[in-house]
This record gives sequence, C-alpha cells and structure tokens, in this order.
Amino acid sequence: MDNTDIDIAFEDLEEVTFAFQRLDIEKRSEILERAHDLAKTLGERVQGPAIVSVEFGAVKDRLRVQVGYPVAAPLDIEGVETRTLEPVQVMTATHEGPYEDIRATYLLMYGAMRERGLIPAPVVREVLLEMDGDGPDKGTFLVQWPLHDWTGLLAEGIEEVLGPEARNTVMEGADGLTPDTPRGERLEWVMAALGRLDGIADEEQKFWAVSKCADCYPTWRIQELREVYLHNHDVDEVMDAMKGDTEWYSTPYREGDLIYHTKVPYDRETWEKATDRAERRRAYCHCALVQDRIDHVPPTYCYCGTGWVRQVWEGIIERPVRVEVLKSLPAGDDECQFLIHLPEGISE
Repeated sequence: MDNTDIDIAFEDLEEVTFAFQRLDIEKRSEILERAHDLAKTLGERVQGPAIVSVEFGAVKDRLRVQVGYPVAAPLDIEGVETRTLEPVQVMTATHEGPYEDIRATYLLMYGAMRERGLIPAPVVREVLLEMDGDGPDKGTFLVQWPLHDWTGLLAEGIEEVLGPEARNTVMEGADGLTPDTPRGERLEWVMAALGRLDGIADEEQKFWAVSKCADCYPTWRIQELREVYLHNHDVDEVMDAMKGDTEWYSTPYREGDLIYHTKVPYDRETWEKATDRAERRRAYCHCALVQDRIDHVPPTYCYCGTGWVRQVWEGIIERPVRVEVLKSLPAGDDECQFLIHLPEGISE
C-alpha cells in the first residue's frame, strides 16, 4: 500500500483523567450514539472531545472499546468509570469522512509504521473531533496509535538481568533513535546493540533480557485462556482453545511439561504462493524491522519472539515460564519454533 496518501506525525501525549463506559460493538455508529449520551450525562464536567480506547484482538468479529471524555478529576457517577490514560508516544493521523471507514486510515498508519520498523501497540485512541459532519456517520477523527517502546524495554530487561553498567554498554547510541529514524539505521543500531549483549551475556541472561521486548499480547485473549485453564487446570484444554483460532495461535503440541510452538506465517497468502526460498522466508517473518535482512540478524534477536509466547503462558498459569528457541529464520531455518518449559508437574 502507498503510504504517501496519509499525513502522519509523532507526539508525546500527556496523562489524561478519563471518564468512560465499556462497550462491545459491531458497528462504529454505536460508539457515536454512546458518546452523545455520555456527554449529556457528564455535562459541564467534560474537558475536551470524546476519546475512544480501542483494544484490538479482544473480541472476535467485534470491537471492545471504552468510550469517554477527559475530565478534571475522578467522578462518582453510576455506570461511569474513571481511570488514567498514561503518558505515551503515538503516531497520529486524521481521518475525515464516514467513521465506519476509519479502518482505511489504520491500514495506512500500520504500513507507515512497518516502513520505519516500528511496532504498533494493540490499544489505540481515537479522538472524535467532529462526530456529525455532514451526516450521522461523517466527521473528523484523530487516530492516536501508541508505539511499542522496544528500546526502552530492552534497556529495562538488561538492567534487571545484568545491571546498570551493562545497560549503558549495550544501549550506547539509543538516544539518537527517533520514530522517524529510517528502518535501515534502526536495524543497524539493533544489530550492534545485540552484538554488544552477545559479548557479555550467556543464553539464559539474553533470554530474560530480550524477551521483555516482545510486542504486547492482547490482555483479553490471555484472560480468556486463563479462564479455560482455571476450569479444570488442564493445559491440554488451553491448547485445544488455541487450535480453534489459528489467526492468533499456532497448533501447539505437548510432551510432558514441554510445549512446542511453531509460529504461523505473517503473510500466509504470499508465503503459500512464494516461488523461491527468500520470498517465502520474508513472507513468514512477523518483524518488519528484519524482514529484508533476515540472514544478517543475530539469532539473539529472536528472543524477542519468545516473549510473545512467554507472556501468554505466564498469564495463563501465573507463574514464570522459560522459552527456548529451537528454530529461527536468523539461524538459517525456514520457520520459527519455540519450546515452552512449563513448571514441573503443572501439566499433570
């Protein structure tokens, strides 16, 4: 997709006190109706235009949202919750036209992020600047898409495992990275940083440090799997639930306390139609930052991928989980496979 058709910017959002109501929807017109009704309920307490917090991946074929307004202080109103929207760095773009068509703007923004090697967060804010426009489904809407702080999480992980001196060594030059840093330059820094980490850490230390960088898994999906597990404390029932949704999960299999997890291709259609190995491996890779230079990336990078499955299983059983890389594209394989080490006896 051509991303020149959208004007984007990056900004740091300040903390906001947010009075809201929860809503599971099929059509975005339901959001506009709720926003109008809530504005009447809040009255003069409203401090700005309506905000919609959208959590992707929470409900299949629907959207789970929080519709609300910025307010000066927490409120005590029946049916209205109040929470703090934390400070965050976002990519922003304006969508003008039917609210139901806002997905087109999302796709352009997603493409712009991947071009820069950035990772989008799974929870997005929409600001309803003008809800009515020329009709009930038209207006002006600002999309504020938070950026996943990969380098910040890497710094935290290294300090937790190896201490502040190691963090400073590995993170040298990170201050020069910005959201607009070209993907190639960003990748060069990442490869150099991981090279420095390789020189001072063993595999166990690298796992615990780099797995912290993983993209955030939708919390509602983890909670759903947690509820499956709590029903009978049966790991196999959890894996059966995963096998029913191949869009998000692989088809895992278990041997005792070990679970084998092979990632699904990122672009399955291109992967299936690929006529050469390089094209097939590129379509398989989920990470926009390394897709074009898979064979030049240190295998340490894929400990980030272990964090994706680590947070799922740690959320399910609420105990620490170690994940081993069995296969990875940077190591020369044609797929990425992880071995999940469950705590001893938990699968019995």
